[in-house]
Amino acid sequence: MRYYLPPLSASATEKEQALALVYIEKYINGTVKRGFLNGTIAVYYNNVLVKYDVKPKKFYKESNIDQPLEEEGEDGSKKIFFANGTVRYF
Repeated sequence: MRYYLPPLSASATEKEQALALVYIEKYINGTVKRGFLNGTIAVYYNNVLVKYDVKPKKFYKESNIDQPLEEEGEDGSKKIFFANGTVRYF
C-alpha cells in the first residue's frame, strides 16, 4: 500500500526539502520503500536501511565544516566519509 504525504510549503527550508518524503510504500513482508522529493528511493526492512532503488545524488549538510569527503574507486565504487565517523559505500 502506498501512502502519499502532503506537499511542502513554498517557504520550506533547504533542510526540509532535503529530508522531504513524497510517499511511503509498505509491503506485507515488512519491507518499506520511501520516496523522497529529491528522487531518492530507499528500501528498509524492519526499519533498517537495506539499499537504494534510486541512490541519492548528494547528501544534505548543515555547514561546510561537516562536508563529507568522497573517494571514488577505479571500479566505479564510491566511499563517503562523514565528520561523525560514518562511512558509506556505493
